Amino acid sequence: MLRPHPTPTAAVRWLLAAQAQDLPAARWAIGLRVPGSTDAAINQAISTGEIVRTHLLRGTWQLVLPADLGRLLPLVAPTVLAGNARRYQQLRLDGATLERADALLCGALASGNQTRKALGEALAAGGIDPTGQRLPYMLQHAELCGHICSGEMHGKKPTYALLRDRTHTQPAASLAAVAARYFSSRPRATDDDFFWWTGLPRAPLPPRPQTTDEPPSTHLLPAFDEQLVSYRHRDHILDPAHARRINAGGGMIAPSVLLRGRIVGRWRRKVRARHVDITVSPFLPLSAVDHGELSAAAARYGAFLAREATLTISER
Repeated sequence: MLRPHPTPTAAVRWLLAAQAQDLPAARWAIGLRVPGSTDAAINQAISTGEIVRTHLLRGTWQLVLPADLGRLLPLVAPTVLAGNARRYQQLRLDGATLERADALLCGALASGNQTRKALGEALAAGGIDPTGQRLPYMLQHAELCGHICSGEMHGKKPTYALLRDRTHTQPAASLAAVAARYFSSRPRATDDDFFWWTGLPRAPLPPRPQTTDEPPSTHLLPAFDEQLVSYRHRDHILDPAHARRINAGGGMIAPSVLLRGRIVGRWRRKVRARHVDITVSPFLPLSAVDHGELSAAAARYGAFLAREATLTISER
């Protein structure tokens, strides 16, 4: 799953979809799979629409190629929308209101990309209250219905765009085709992992070809990296004794230290104008060889941010 790819789009195509609620982390998730890439280049690929960020699998943020988004939406959106029914009721978002919100959002985006704040104002001007959780659920509904997706960046602020401006209508992907893509890039995955990752109801899957594990490697994995989030059960990479330190609950997956194929700690960063300070907190003592491999991993992350990296290993 961490094999190198020549371009960001090639890496996203290989993964099919990648978790993206933490956008800087999502950019690094792609960057560590594209040797020599930079945060700015991947941000540009998202801004121009080569890669789309939208709500998709399990109703969560994902990075996906536009063509794949068009194929995946008809397959996964009905399950997510049905699962949202109770929340829509709690928020007083009935079908007519959601349809009107979709129309207002599309109308606002017809003249160009808009920030979330601007779209909230457009809904309010159209007589729909966007306060609280109503706005995010209306935006998500429009995404899942195939109307909108991520647009270009305005400085550091993401925007929304009309999906039709980012991709053409695509035939729906079959469950078998999605499963083939998932299993080809995720060694050791089980059917249980696949249905958890997609959020789809269980169904029979065809036999799949054998995949081989990649050579053990050392990386500073971002929060929510697919190396972890692709699997419902992570014992093959993470000692169950340390699982709560990476996944404390609520769907959170912390930035993790992958050392020769095993998760051995957490890490955090502090980005400065010209430097990035990286602190690694391991779960167990590290050797001099381990320190050397982690220093190289930190240097790769610094190069990705176009900054000099300083590594501190906090062994307590």
